[in-house]
Amino acid sequence: MMKNEIIRQTESGFHVEGYPDAIKLVRLDGHKARQVAHYALHRSDFQFALHCLDSINAAANPVMQEALWQSAIVHFIKCFKGASARTTSLDRRVIFKHNAPALAAFKYFDDLRDKHTIHNFNNLHLLVTQALSWLESKFNDMCDDLTKDLEREPLETLLARDQVTSTAPQLSEIGERRKGF
Repeated sequence: MMKNEIIRQTESGFHVEGYPDAIKLVRLDGHKARQVAHYALHRSDFQFALHCLDSINAAANPVMQEALWQSAIVHFIKCFKGASARTTSLDRRVIFKHNAPALAAFKYFDDLRDKHTIHNFNNLHLLVTQALSWLESKFNDMCDDLTKDLEREPLETLLARDQVTSTAPQLSEIGERRKGF
């Protein structure tokens, strides 16, 4: 199972905590790599939505509670809507298959996102939790596939791969679709 790793930037590239023998972090290309990246972004949105929902009762200010509520809905539903940066949107009919109440609740929150906001914390929390569980299963399966693919490559081939880089977006790039994603 893939977990959220702590990655820090060093002078020579990136270091992933917990892997002292790692030589370098390589950039992956191809369908599986893009799929894992999209799943990671969706997972982040689901985790953020759950964090918002879990924080609502701790927020004493009603404005903060409303902001957390709306943010949870937006971050949850956007994973199921087409987005310019993500070519992989999730399908509610697959994730909530054989669960008519969940599909009805999903429609409710989708309509809320598109029209207005009403409070129904428990249903949204259950939906986000179920969607996150489904996504983590798919994410882990895809990571396992990538790991098996990489383990079949000779060390020389792995070392020849490009190193992972990070570039902060420039002001002129904001609003543009990310390249190579």
